[in-house]
Amino acid sequence: MPVASISRKDAQTLLAFCKEHNQKEFFFAVDHGAYFGSNVGEHGKESFKNCIIFLKGCDPDKYEDWYDQAHYKFGGDDMGVHLPVQWLEAFCNHPSFNAKRTFSVNIGQRKASLVC
Repeated sequence: MPVASISRKDAQTLLAFCKEHNQKEFFFAVDHGAYFGSNVGEHGKESFKNCIIFLKGCDPDKYEDWYDQAHYKFGGDDMGVHLPVQWLEAFCNHPSFNAKRTFSVNIGQRKASLVC
């Protein structure tokens, strides 16, 4: 099962956004890059806000081969999965995760699991 990972600092940024906007879920997506994120409001309106954290090598604004990287790691199809904010809270706040430097999730076509 492929693993999606971001730094502790990026996980804390995403958690802060989710808490500020009372989100119970965030997401992982592969479409124009591979990333974790959360959004609120409506597209095209001033109420829309988002927090997008790209995986290393998978940001189309930074890497020419982002498509190849995302395809290699997660397959060729666009996909998305919703994840509980509790996973970010556990990673950022629970002592058992203190030694971990990266927030990692196993990503499957039908399920996802937090890497402990």
